[in-house]
Amino acid sequence: MRDSCSFRQERTGCPPWSILRLGCNQLLAAHPRTIRGQLARSRARAENETKTSRPSRTFAAALLLGAFLLCAGSVSAKDIPAAGVSRAEVQAAIDRAAAGDRVRVPAGTATWTEHVRLSKAITLQGAGIGRTIITNTQGDGKGTPPMDAYLTFLIGAPAKGRVRLTGFEIRMSKTAQGIAVYGPLWGEFQVDHCKFVESRGRACRNAAVLRGLYYNCIFLDNRKNLDSYAFRDEDWSWQSPLTLGTVNCIVVEDCEFRYQHYDVTGATVFASHGRGARTAWRHNLIESEKPGLDARPLLDAHGNQKPVTSDNTGPHRGTRSVEFYNNTIRWGADPGSHLKPTQIRGGTFICFGNTYTGKDVAHGFEMREEDGDNRFNYIDPSTYPGYDMHWAWIWDNTFNGSSAAFISYNKPDTAPFVIEGKNAFRHAPRPDDPPVIPGRQASNPADSVYPYKPLVYPHPWRGSTPAPPPPSELRAQR
Repeated sequence: MRDSCSFRQERTGCPPWSILRLGCNQLLAAHPRTIRGQLARSRARAENETKTSRPSRTFAAALLLGAFLLCAGSVSAKDIPAAGVSRAEVQAAIDRAAAGDRVRVPAGTATWTEHVRLSKAITLQGAGIGRTIITNTQGDGKGTPPMDAYLTFLIGAPAKGRVRLTGFEIRMSKTAQGIAVYGPLWGEFQVDHCKFVESRGRACRNAAVLRGLYYNCIFLDNRKNLDSYAFRDEDWSWQSPLTLGTVNCIVVEDCEFRYQHYDVTGATVFASHGRGARTAWRHNLIESEKPGLDARPLLDAHGNQKPVTSDNTGPHRGTRSVEFYNNTIRWGADPGSHLKPTQIRGGTFICFGNTYTGKDVAHGFEMREEDGDNRFNYIDPSTYPGYDMHWAWIWDNTFNGSSAAFISYNKPDTAPFVIEGKNAFRHAPRPDDPPVIPGRQASNPADSVYPYKPLVYPHPWRGSTPAPPPPSELRAQR
């Protein structure tokens, strides 16, 4: 005769008592203070109850709490296999998934002529780089594609939970593009162990103020690898305090950005920012093996390009913050491979510990004032000029083994706007840095920067998301 727990296991999927006890132990290990406190309170209540042989129901409920949560988790998350690698098969599997599920796409190759939409708190996992290969053939292969045209994935960061894309190789036919990520304020997304190959547009684009993480990705021969423009969140971003050294930005770490056969005429931009964007770049490799390739600039951060009103709003705001540290940049051995490290036109810039090598590498960090056509019409001359102002702390970077020169100007008229000792510094943020000259900003960046402490490395999310299998031999092509 079956006991009641065994019967309940068959009906509900709940584990037997031995596993329930394991659930309690797991929960206790994860939340010791909370559970031990609950147990202590339950024991106290049990002692105050009438002295009978019946155990305290409150105490029993506390003991079973961990088992209940373990049981609930075991029946909620599912692995959903996609039938194949085609666009229709992948989209169908995503449509069947619920929050917390994982959609697994098998090894194989497929050609897509339309993007897949991914807007749930799920994991979409391919078999790995070199194994699950998507070739996006949208566009005519000529020129630069419009923003968000010809995408491979359109990703919506959910309001609750996190969406993850992992284990894909995305090959783009020149004018095709990789992914665009939207979502509500501080929506969460993660992209890891993916490869993005040969887009004349944008391999990846972030289009809101989000919590995001890219790690262990490879970017090969793309005109723009990662663009970040917050658009509808831009005023909020400038009206709110900085979030340096936290997960409250888009973090890019341990990625490789390579140029080997890049064939787009003109210069490339490794990454660009604007409209309230907040990013952090760290521990990445950026390398060009393509003779004669120009990066002018490598890292671009726009300022505001339309007037900002007295209530700190405007139709085209600047970059809010960029942290760029402990990256390795190797840029060509031939004299024609020119590298200009930065063009910082607005926002707060933290830059340290980077190593630059190359035959023709500019020794310095270029800054420029960018306020659109009316840049002098709305500036109060009695306060610090400029809106969406510059702030820069730059230290401990090397160019071909030598300490980097500090600053250069794109145009001579930028000099009054970026002033060493006032809003640009050759050292880490420290308490004696002068405060912001009084102006119309809603917050004081200098107060928000010191003491600056980088986000813990590696990113806190990485410990909870296992990587897909490493690349191996290709399976039968579709």
